[in-house]
Amino acid sequence: MSLQSASTLSREKLTFENQEKRFQIELEFVLCLANPWYINFLAQQEYFADESFVRYLKYLQYWKAPEYAKFVNYPMALYFLDLLQHSDFRDAMKTQEATVFVHEKQYYHWLYARRPKIAMEPVEDEPEPLALGSELPTET
Repeated sequence: MSLQSASTLSREKLTFENQEKRFQIELEFVLCLANPWYINFLAQQEYFADESFVRYLKYLQYWKAPEYAKFVNYPMALYFLDLLQHSDFRDAMKTQEATVFVHEKQYYHWLYARRPKIAMEPVEDEPEPLALGSELPTET
């Protein structure tokens, strides 16, 4: 093996290692976006005021492609990545009220949206619901 081919191999290995590291770092950052409180932190630290950071968020949209999205454990991160493309959302996430609102919606989504739908059977002691326009029963 010549010296030139050895240096080419080491350069290729270094490039691969850099790409792997970059992949891991970007994935970790995208996953952090699933946390509304992290988004609030970024907003309060004025990251969203930096135009280059906003461009970086736009660049990260490639994670929505199926070949990359399969690595995202929290799909809500991709939803928030979409919302972060809008300046209104970025501005709103500076406030605690907006962050609490988003966090509550996310919590209830995780709590109820993934539950299997259970057929509700009427309980024997429970009266039948009234039809609209019918009179209330009177006790005798």
